[in-house]
Amino acid sequence: MHLKQLALEDLKLPTDKLLYIHHDALLSAIGSLMVATLLLYTVLIYVFHRRNREIGTIILVQFSSLVILASDAAYRSSTHPASIEALVRLSLSGSLLSILAFHWLTQTIINRPYRFASVFLVFFCTVTFVLIWFGGDSIITSTLKPIETSIHPSMVKGPLYPYLNVILFVIATFIIVNYMRFILSPPAMLHEQWPLAAGFLSIYVSYTFGIWHNFFPLVDISAIGPILLVFFTGIFTGKLTYARYETLIQEKEHLFRQISTDNLTGLYNRSFLMHHLQQAPWAGNSFLIFIDMDNFKYLNDTFGHLTGDAALQELGRILQKNSRKQDIPTRFGGDEFLLLLEDCNENEAIVIAVQILHSYELYIQKYAYDRADIQLGLSIGIVPSCYWEASADRVIHQADEFMYKAKKSGKNRIAIATDKDTFRILPLSS
Repeated sequence: MHLKQLALEDLKLPTDKLLYIHHDALLSAIGSLMVATLLLYTVLIYVFHRRNREIGTIILVQFSSLVILASDAAYRSSTHPASIEALVRLSLSGSLLSILAFHWLTQTIINRPYRFASVFLVFFCTVTFVLIWFGGDSIITSTLKPIETSIHPSMVKGPLYPYLNVILFVIATFIIVNYMRFILSPPAMLHEQWPLAAGFLSIYVSYTFGIWHNFFPLVDISAIGPILLVFFTGIFTGKLTYARYETLIQEKEHLFRQISTDNLTGLYNRSFLMHHLQQAPWAGNSFLIFIDMDNFKYLNDTFGHLTGDAALQELGRILQKNSRKQDIPTRFGGDEFLLLLEDCNENEAIVIAVQILHSYELYIQKYAYDRADIQLGLSIGIVPSCYWEASADRVIHQADEFMYKAKKSGKNRIAIATDKDTFRILPLSS
């Protein structure tokens, strides 16, 4: 019987409403709402990722699942024959779109384009889409048939429908086998890709079950596959977002290291220390230690610049070793170093300065760089925060002045401020 000649009463369809939600459609309807929500979330993530290709194809996968579920829910609830026919065709179109989306997603992930397969699949899906909507009765006819297990009819399938199912099944099998081979070699990929693998297997099993359901009507689970697929792609999108977030943090940390550290020694650079001194409130006890390498020019000229660089790096390691977590060891420039000690008392500051000086002495003695008439050591000036002046430049200038007091007192000495203008030289045991 042709659709136009079919009375609603012949199939005993409800006639009081043109559209209502039947209990058979609840799973598809609820799934549609879930998928629509996840689709919106994925679109927002796509914008956040600055149009990431993987997430773009995931959007297409989720959209195709939404088409399948929404058309299935509407079909199971529709009481209008023309609507039933259009919804069946729309559902089949969604299946075609999902095959294309799976293929493009796997190609994006594998990063190994199969151009012939892509061209063939696009051509096949385009021709099939045209046949579904404009091919007359070749795939879907305009004739309704009652179903014994449901009050809702289905459409009589055309002669090409079984072949279409077989071809789609073969294509889906090729896609999922190719993808599974990729994520299992090496197996470590499975840890990253497992949500997509679970989603693909869910829709594949659901699709396979749907084909057999046409011949052996059992429990209908066709709506479960698209729901699980979108659920797992949502997890995968979340993993991508988290990975992107971690990457951004790492890039930010890398950029911070580049702009705030000295390339040779790995210490903080002058700009970072100046910014820190300008921003930090000095309510507690802090000390600024200024360190200058005595006769560094002699070391450079006599033993070469590589030796000079090695000495700078060694002093950098000594500063890092003797710094606490809250301290800021800095290469100020050339052979000048600064160490900002925060939350520190005078005894601790002196102990740290003495350890730095003695460690550097041991390094010089180890490589026999010293001479009787030229002493290679460190001149150190220490200024407590209670004597600091207003600006960061002035604070550093103060520490520099007391360092020169130590240098003028015979070099390889430590001078600590006892007032803004007075100091004492620390006695050092040899």
